[in-house]
Amino acid sequence: MTNPVLHSFPSPPTQLTVAISGSTGMIGSEIVRVLEQRGHVVRRLVRRSAQTDSEIAWDPETETIDATRLAGVDAVISLAGESLAQRWSDGVKRRVRESRVKATTTLARAIASLDPKPRAMLSGSAIASPFRDSARPRSRPWGRHR
Repeated sequence: MTNPVLHSFPSPPTQLTVAISGSTGMIGSEIVRVLEQRGHVVRRLVRRSAQTDSEIAWDPETETIDATRLAGVDAVISLAGESLAQRWSDGVKRRVRESRVKATTTLARAIASLDPKPRAMLSGSAIASPFRDSARPRSRPWGRHR
């Protein structure tokens, strides 16, 4: 599948090294494909021991990461977190939030320890939210479009 938005941006003049969590998800796998297609180096954050030079071991649940493997990275993309594709409950909402906070905290602390630091960190926690948020007033109930 070709994403016209991702392909509309010109490639940077130099090769970048990008670390990415959530690289096997719907969005992450497409980002990895486009980066690799354009000749950039991708280092995938994995929740097991790293098996290749292109992997970085981490465990956001325990907030641990092999920060030395982030050395020389130009950008970090954080897409990891509890799946949104499940039945919503208060417990699921809590796990979704906590998983994203822990992932971002783990990466931010690791990046803070680096010198030099990556030029950018991008973090995407969700595209849309099914939460009924009282802070965002609605003129009609969800699902009704009259």
